[in-house]
Amino acid sequence: DAINYLAASFCNEKKLIKKYDNQSDENALDINSEKNSFVWDMRYDDAKGFDGLIMWAASLRGPIASPGQYYVKLTVNEKSEEQSFNILKDPRSNSTDEDLKEQFDFLLSVRDKVSDIHQTIIDIRSSRSQLIDLKSKISDKYPDMENSISDVISRITLIEEKLYQTKNRSGQDPLNFPIRLNNKLAHLSSVASVGNFKPTDQMYNVRDELIGLIDKELKMWEDIKENDLVKLNSKKELLIYSYRVAGTVGLMMAKILNVTSSDSLKSAIDLGIAMQLTNISRDVIEDSKNKRFYI
Repeated sequence: DAINYLAASFCNEKKLIKKYDNQSDENALDINSEKNSFVWDMRYDDAKGFDGLIMWAASLRGPIASPGQYYVKLTVNEKSEEQSFNILKDPRSNSTDEDLKEQFDFLLSVRDKVSDIHQTIIDIRSSRSQLIDLKSKISDKYPDMENSISDVISRITLIEEKLYQTKNRSGQDPLNFPIRLNNKLAHLSSVASVGNFKPTDQMYNVRDELIGLIDKELKMWEDIKENDLVKLNSKKELLIYSYRVAGTVGLMMAKILNVTSSDSLKSAIDLGIAMQLTNISRDVIEDSKNKRFYI
């Protein structure tokens, strides 16, 4: 029968490690009409990256699975078969299975934290882009909101610059600009993955110190997301609502009165928004007196 779907899934203790299939772009599984073979490199997923990422003496490469029992599940169309297999320690290694498991756990913890950093940078860049766009659209008649946006942009940019060297543009730039927290932690992974040995006490100390500094920045980002961005979004939504229910009315009335000046049209919109905000403020007071609370 024709093979429409083919997948190979690798698991440890029934937990999915990696999946390859012929419909995936990231972990593609190529097939032909004759004989097929596939060799798993025994690596877990890489750390998350982002466009333009440049690091010095470090990579995103995921750790190699430690010795133990694993499972592979082969799926062809709608039929599946599962088989267990063992990954064995290199017989030349003097390390124990426990040592190699400790090395794996260490590298996995570093990989996950590097992914957290890079996801935060992606989120910061997306939020900053939206804030800059919002700032360009609001009128200078809203200085408080404009100042709040500028403040948030400044603070999240500082967080990004502590996590990543934003001046990097080429592979040689780290020679001119000091590496930041993401690169330091990723480099530790590169060092700790050399050979088949458990991490040293110094490696643990460096990891824990770096993660402490990283978590401080990540917490500041979470606080900004949960507080400042929520407030800005609320103000943005309020202005959008006011524009739609009243600013558009002001614009329509200006058009009916044959107003053509762009400044006058903007003022008509602002007047409509101001009247709607005044109306909302009046209703809040009236509702409060009548024991009605909505906000």
